[in-house]
Amino acid sequence: MQLMGKKYYLTRGFSNGTWAEGPHIYKYGDYYYLMISEGGTLHNHAVTIAVSKIITGPYIANARNPILTHRHLSLDHPIIAVGHGDLVQTKENDWYMVALGFRPIEKKYKNLGRETFLIPVIWETEPYWWKDEKIAWPVCSPKAGKVEFKYPVPFPGTRQLKINEFYDNFDETKLSFEWNFRRTPTATFHSFNKKKGFLRIYLKEGFIAEQSQYSFVGIRQRHFQMEAKSKMEFNPAGNEEAGMTVIQNDRSAYVMSLMDGKIQLHHFFHGIDSLLASHSYKKNTVFWNISADYLDYDFSYSQDGKKWVSLFNNADGSKLSPESSGWTYTGVYIGLYGSSNNSTSTNYADFDWFQYKGVSE
Repeated sequence: MQLMGKKYYLTRGFSNGTWAEGPHIYKYGDYYYLMISEGGTLHNHAVTIAVSKIITGPYIANARNPILTHRHLSLDHPIIAVGHGDLVQTKENDWYMVALGFRPIEKKYKNLGRETFLIPVIWETEPYWWKDEKIAWPVCSPKAGKVEFKYPVPFPGTRQLKINEFYDNFDETKLSFEWNFRRTPTATFHSFNKKKGFLRIYLKEGFIAEQSQYSFVGIRQRHFQMEAKSKMEFNPAGNEEAGMTVIQNDRSAYVMSLMDGKIQLHHFFHGIDSLLASHSYKKNTVFWNISADYLDYDFSYSQDGKKWVSLFNNADGSKLSPESSGWTYTGVYIGLYGSSNNSTSTNYADFDWFQYKGVSE
């Protein structure tokens, strides 16, 4: 695949911003609309738009740019850095914008990463009597001029479905769409066929603090308050380990695992491995539990899934924020993990199920 034809320069930005990115071109009426994001991806993030009768330009900027931003709001506003918008039209002829933004904790920490917001849009034609050519422009969130926490549900006769829970009993033959890898695996490390009703994770040599391939599947943390549980069967040898983890990136992760007759909690932070807790454990079946309350993360385990033993409470969640761990946008992931820690191994861990429960704000 390669680009064909002549290259056309369109813009470096429409509102004296920087880092023009994320362009979209729409045809509405007789005009082409070029919509971009600019200002960077933090507090000055914004969506701007311009118009032309010819797709290659020149484009004339909307005098009321930006059409969506929170740069004019206080730094401690509960929704910040909105941008990267895209316009959609429903079959009912209603218009909406999907855009990204953060909901920080304590005005700073962005553990949930960038989230998607749905914003109502109307088109308004310029009222200026002195203009011969009056252009229609999209107006985002027309009643408030900012992204709000609640809007009417878009589709008539429907109601919002809040999905606060996720459960996987691993009875299918492939991972559901909720699951992600840290990197695209160069070789498959999981199986559903070896033990029916279980996710088998084979131990790769890489471990979670490396920029490398390692055995991990996870889902995004979608709530400030949540609980994640799983049941694992594992017979470790040597330095092999398997368990659950919460991870922001290769520079910061909490790993709760079974290894060498012990259940341990490690925090990997910018190349430093800190052992936070270690309990003797002689069984091969273990139930895991990780819970979060904003910036406090608790880790516990059980032999039967009923009586829980606290391993470590109030682990510092700020260390899982991009402000501490190094900049990323995806937010914290909770997942299942195994590693042979640089040793050649054919061993594996079997996970019976995984459950996530969040609390809506």
